[in-house]
Amino acid sequence: MPTSILFPLLFYLFASFYISNGSQLILVNNCQESIWPGILGGAGHPTLKDGGFRLNSGEEVVLDVPEKWSGRIWGRQGCNFDQNGKGSCNTGDCSRQLRCQGTGGVPPATVVEMTLGTSTSPLHFYDPWK
Repeated sequence: MPTSILFPLLFYLFASFYISNGSQLILVNNCQESIWPGILGGAGHPTLKDGGFRLNSGEEVVLDVPEKWSGRIWGRQGCNFDQNGKGSCNTGDCSRQLRCQGTGGVPPATVVEMTLGTSTSPLHFYDPWK
């Protein structure tokens, strides 16, 4: 049976972890507006989804996460990007890019830092901070 941890990220953005032959991170936008999650892999860990994407109201995305993944996720609001992914966000902006690609979010931003376990050691650690 998979283990699950549920925690709030920003403005009703939720994520949960499931361990069963790998890990998945599920991000759900329960806001009334679009948000743009920013993602940054920790040292030696990949940055998922190239570091950022748009998540419309009511949408969810399932991310396959490598075992022992470590990194940060934060919500960005009030973003406007052109067709090349250049623009800015009112909160959590990362170098004026849609895909943060290794750049963290500029305050104000609520960030969740996490380190995931493995299928044989299913302990997960996370730390939400503002």
